[in-house]
Amino acid sequence: MGGVDTAPEMERMTDMRVYADQAATTSLSKTALEAMLPWMTENFGNPSALYEEGRTARDAVETAREKIAHLLHAKAKEIYFTSGGTEADNWALQMAAAAGARIGKKHIIVSAIEHHAVLNPAKSLERQGFRVTYLPVTPEGLVLPEALEAAICPDTALVSVMYANNEVGTIQPVEERIPLKRTFDIPKPAHQVELTPEMQEAYRSRNERMEKFKVEKAEQIRLNAARTAPSETGNKELAHKVKKEFDKEK
Repeated sequence: MGGVDTAPEMERMTDMRVYADQAATTSLSKTALEAMLPWMTENFGNPSALYEEGRTARDAVETAREKIAHLLHAKAKEIYFTSGGTEADNWALQMAAAAGARIGKKHIIVSAIEHHAVLNPAKSLERQGFRVTYLPVTPEGLVLPEALEAAICPDTALVSVMYANNEVGTIQPVEERIPLKRTFDIPKPAHQVELTPEMQEAYRSRNERMEKFKVEKAEQIRLNAARTAPSETGNKELAHKVKKEFDKEK
């Protein structure tokens, strides 16, 4: 049977593919690869060891810790390295819950659209006897401050809200929630695996540009509609012309 050769079209479709899952995983940047290669091929000593190769590796780890602390405006002793974001989120929730339980606080608050690295540990803590409140969000993915305030109670040990959502890009106005957290004296890890202060500023700038674009677009649509809308006189003239044509047809 004859048919159409779809191979060229399929090739074009393959060439047009766009990888849109960078929030989940990305290829290693050239800069990171070049920085890590010496420690993967030559200076691969155990950083916990006392021999020279170990001490060299340990110095590199501590230098990296200090650089990351500077980037995050934190202290080096506050930086802990984990295998990834999932482990870090689990650790944060489990440790905060354990600390709260020691002083009789067994209530945890998370938003309903947290990453599963937070939702699953929250469900696990529920099975261990903790009470968990899942905050609803607006259609734009924002946690309402009044909902958060209503949920906080004397035995709340932890509030966990994702700063920048990895699915829809919503950025929570965490700064507006900090006074609330201080009022109730509870830890609030606004966790975000990839977000640095520079990225926060970039997100804020993007949101401002988007808001400006929406306003300008709405104004443009209004002006176009005003220019193209027929006047009342024009409508009457058009109706009269159509009626004349119709009468001639009869």
